[in-house]
Amino acid sequence: MQRYFVPPSAMQSERVVIEGGDAHHIARVMRMSSGMRIIVCDGEGRVWEVELLAVRADRVVGRRVAEREETAEPPIPIVLVQALLKGDKMDWLVQKATELGVTALYPFVAERSVARLDGASDKAAHRQSRWQAIAKEAAEQSGRSRMPTIARPIGVGDVEAVLGPALRGHRVFIADEALACRGDAPSLFMCLERIRADAANVPVPPIAVIIGPEGGFTDAERERFAALGAEPVGLGRRILRAETAALFALSLITATAD
Repeated sequence: MQRYFVPPSAMQSERVVIEGGDAHHIARVMRMSSGMRIIVCDGEGRVWEVELLAVRADRVVGRRVAEREETAEPPIPIVLVQALLKGDKMDWLVQKATELGVTALYPFVAERSVARLDGASDKAAHRQSRWQAIAKEAAEQSGRSRMPTIARPIGVGDVEAVLGPALRGHRVFIADEALACRGDAPSLFMCLERIRADAANVPVPPIAVIIGPEGGFTDAERERFAALGAEPVGLGRRILRAETAALFALSLITATAD
């Protein structure tokens, strides 16, 4: 069945109203009609099977039939802190990170980022809105029941103020190939294996991973993230592109959490 996200407020009664692009998709793209069923999620983990009662291109009305139990979400929060990528790479990364189960994604403008974006600008607000729409579509496609949070890009100077509260209680790793190549950082795989081994006695904590820009981290950035409790790790013997590094790290973390 097709899956759609609606605001939690739309699920407060037995009837469900879907408007905008999703209504158009149901009526014109999928060509559904009354009596057919869809899956509706409130973005916060609750999922219902809904029978359609009235279908128009601008407004679809349905009736909740049954609440569904689903297990597609990772059992712990997983956060990606990603240096802003150039071109459409960030769009692609948002999509794939959502499919891999990321709970929240915080883009930041690193000192060596090729892409530059003022977090307070209209352009940044537009990009954030676009990323959130991409995440919504990816969450629907991959069968998720929660919507990941895609934050507005932040500058390096705002890292402590924004990420400090967001990462509190998380085990935080920073992928730093410069330190790993010198033997000054263990591999992320080894760190996650230790977490898995300890899981019988200690619950697996929320996990966050920080991925730098194409040019790597500066010493000042390393100090800022270290102040947040970030542990430097390596991602293997090869040097990965920033977007590849993010997906590799998320795959390892998801496997550990599941």
